[in-house]
Amino acid sequence: MKQNNTADIIIIGGGIIGCSIAYNLANQGAKNVVVLEKGELCSGGTAKSCAITRSHYSIEANVHHAVESVKIFENFDDMKNTYMYQNLEHTQ
Repeated sequence: MKQNNTADIIIIGGGIIGCSIAYNLANQGAKNVVVLEKGELCSGGTAKSCAITRSHYSIEANVHHAVESVKIFENFDDMKNTYMYQNLEHTQ
């Protein structure tokens, strides 16, 4: 694979928010998106999350978000395998 030294969009931080932004940009057609992370993806605060999905909500909008989140989690392996992340090692 040819290495490109430019990017159209650079996201600093490869936690859940940075990876989510990159995924959604690519899913909406953005090209040449780069995620910069000093360690491994999702290894900081994201790795310490208990990552639960609640299912008891009294506000309709929250119910909708929970239902859609479960759909994403159920298909996450297929979704993440759609995109390739290159982990750039920190060089001195």
